[in-house]
Amino acid sequence: MKHFFSIAIASLIFLIPAGAFAFQASDPLGLVLTWQQDPTSTMTIDWHTGTDDRIAEVAYRVADTDEWHSFTGSTMPYPHSDRLIHRVELTGLSADTGYEFRTGPYSRIRKFRTAPADASRPVRFAAGGDVRHRVEWMERMNRHVAGFSPDFIVWGGDLAYADGRSDRMERWYDFMDAMMHTLVTPDGFTIPVIAGLGNHEVIASWYNNDDSELREGFPPYQQDDESRERIAPNYYKLFAFPGQPGYGVLDFGEYLSIILLDTDHTNPVDGQQTEWLVSLSTNTRAPLISTSPADSSSRCGKKLLRLRRSSKDGGVLK
Repeated sequence: MKHFFSIAIASLIFLIPAGAFAFQASDPLGLVLTWQQDPTSTMTIDWHTGTDDRIAEVAYRVADTDEWHSFTGSTMPYPHSDRLIHRVELTGLSADTGYEFRTGPYSRIRKFRTAPADASRPVRFAAGGDVRHRVEWMERMNRHVAGFSPDFIVWGGDLAYADGRSDRMERWYDFMDAMMHTLVTPDGFTIPVIAGLGNHEVIASWYNNDDSELREGFPPYQQDDESRERIAPNYYKLFAFPGQPGYGVLDFGEYLSIILLDTDHTNPVDGQQTEWLVSLSTNTRAPLISTSPADSSSRCGKKLLRLRRSSKDGGVLK
């Protein structure tokens, strides 16, 4: 009789639809906070789910208050995966303010802080790259950096070391899970990340490597959005900034600008990117400082760092 009841109970459990338990989930499969516009008044929130969750909505409120608001965003496919990417950009936020938020149907309440309106307080950030060799090393470094409560992190590329390949997606899954659980300050604030592009985000490392066997069957590279996303599919989908064309500038009010560049990975240094950078340099009064200086072997890195304002007509690259 006892054996009969065990079988009956097990049968009842299997008859309950899996979706009935979905409301209990506290975390998505991945989470990324970054910015697409001024960090003093916006925040972009990405989270990753299975295909059964298509709710691209964020609920948020000023920390320690009662009134919730909501923003709805967009959903897109996760490259080489059956997962989905949900993206919501919150706008109209107050500077240097803590907010609480929830993503989609997930119950966990997290926090973020907007950047200050000016440089009246120190703005602290960490800069690095070559992020994920072993995931346990990445997690250890993330926790160490998070202990300093930075306002944000800049990663200069070589992120999950998946090389844009469909057979290395587990590296991205581990990478995103590590970000979600370890980039959190002692006060519970999720740390935004500004992520640049490295050769380990690109199939065959460089834009001009069409002869690589890894690109067999690919059309020849052209300097357009389709080609860039084809050779670096995860980078362009998983990080909202800089987006296409792979380089850009993020302005914090009028006191700080972060410039991300593409050093021959999905764009050539010469041409469009150089012209954009020269134009940008002529419209700023602040000095240009590199947080990731090129080593002696990096031709393209050294070339970009030689930008100098040479006349009222603009800077030059030599």
